[in-house]
Parts: sequence; C-alpha cells; structure tokens
Amino acid sequence: MKSTSPISRYSMPMPLWLQGVVELIVTALFSALAVFAAMSAVWATKGFGDMEFSSVAAMSAHLWLLIHGVPLDLAAAFGASAGTMTLVPLGLSILPLLLCYRSGRRLARASYEGEFLIPVLSGSVTYALISSAMYGWARHPQPLQALNAALVPLGIVVAGLMWGGYREARSLSRMVGVDTAEQISQMSQYSRWAGSYAWAVVRAAVVAFVALVGLGAVLLGIGILAGWSQIVATYQELHAGAVGDTAVTLLQLGFLPNLVIYAIAWSTGAGFSFGAGTSVGLT
Repeated sequence: MKSTSPISRYSMPMPLWLQGVVELIVTALFSALAVFAAMSAVWATKGFGDMEFSSVAAMSAHLWLLIHGVPLDLAAAFGASAGTMTLVPLGLSILPLLLCYRSGRRLARASYEGEFLIPVLSGSVTYALISSAMYGWARHPQPLQALNAALVPLGIVVAGLMWGGYREARSLSRMVGVDTAEQISQMSQYSRWAGSYAWAVVRAAVVAFVALVGLGAVLLGIGILAGWSQIVATYQELHAGAVGDTAVTLLQLGFLPNLVIYAIAWSTGAGFSFGAGTSVGLT
C-alpha cells in the first residue's frame, strides 16, 4: 500500500473506483467460467441426459449463486412442494473467496493509505449488480429475490477483499486511514484493560473453534473409513464415466466442510437436519 501520491507527466493512472470495478468483474467472470466449464463437461458426456444446453447454462448460474450463499429455489424444476435449497457447498465457496482475496491484495497495492475502501465499495456494488443480473438471466426476475441475490454474495466478496487487503497492507490503520494506536492511547486505562480482555476472549474462542473443527474432521474421517466399501460401491453403480466421477468427487469435496460441521453437531448430541421433518442425531 502506497504512502505517497506521486504525479507523473507521462501517464494517468486508472482511478481507484474503476480498478475496483474491473477487478471484481474479472473475479466474477473467472468463478462463473469455472462453474460453467465443469457443468459443460458433464453435459458433453451426456451426464444430464437430453437436457438442452441453455438449461445447463441456467443451472450453472444457479450453482454459481448457490456457492455464494444464495438459496436455490427448486419449485420451478420439481414443483411447489420442493421448497428452497439452502445447503451451501462451503468447499466450493472457497473459490470466489480466494479470487476476492487475490483482488483485495491487488487493490491494496494500487491504493494509497486510507483509500482502500474506495475500490472495495465500487467493486462490491459491481459484484452485486452481476449477481442480480445472473439471477435475472437464469429465471424470471422477481424484485425481492433479485435483491437477495445481489446482497447475499457480498458477504464472501467483502470478506475476501478485506482479508487480501489486510494481508497486503499489514495494518488496519493503513487500509481505512485511522490511526488505531493513537485512538487506543487516548482511551482510559480501564478501557484498554477491557479491550485487552475482549481480545483475549476472542483469541480463546478462535482456539476453541479450531479444536472443535479438528474433532469434527477426525470423526468424519473415521466415518468415511468405516463406510468406504459403500462409497466405492455407489461410485461403481453410477457408471458416470471419468468426467462424471470427477464431477461427483468435486461436489463431494464441496460439501466436505458441511459434513465436518454435521459431525460436530452429531457428536454434541444436538444433531442436524437436512430439511423439514428430518433429524439426524445420537438418539
């Protein structure tokens, strides 16, 4: 992140807000093309039967929105009783998160101190418009649902941009233009003690969360090993071919973080649910 603003007589740098727009357009394009390429490969090998290519493209758009956290309405395909799918493949959500992380680092290198939020804001608005357009293209647009499709993906987008920006700048004050050290020095001693205590609680919570996720991963690994023969038998019964098996494997890897969370919920006795009227637990 730059600390000064040099003036060049020979070139005019791209405005920061425009850099944010371009970066997020490229990010959305890359993630959408990755999903579309995978779905097209399955379609080309007759994995979707006689489905038209336009339907595959619409399905790719829905899957792209789903990995960003936008619920998938199944009523149009399976009837009004099908409901809405809110099971987001968290493993696949890593793709747009990492792409936004990369964009955040690039924008931080192009920004001066305190100006990082300018490209973040313009890029986020651009991504929201792209998400809304993707939703409207994939199905008949409905205003409220289109707004939901525009706003929900911003969680991943902003998280990735801020993560990348902080990794590049190494300082929150350089990103937002606020000297946090000076702000803390102006607080009373009791306020600083309270802040230190709150930060210690946050760090302890992070350690506990990591330990809990590790326990869930171990339980999931034991479950996979115990049912490995059934998994192999299911693969053999699908007769999906090399491309189909690869697509199924990628989808399973996409749901792997979800399965870790389910293993944690199962081990605590709370259990989990796949939808209305379902419950999986120890009892």
